[in-house]
Amino acid sequence: EYEEAARLRDEIGRLEHSIEK
Repeated sequence: EYEEAARLRDEIGRLEHSIEK
């Protein structure tokens, strides 16, 4: 489960960067 949570968190960060840009 930890890996999945970390993966989702990384994906969210990527989306946030895209939105910010």
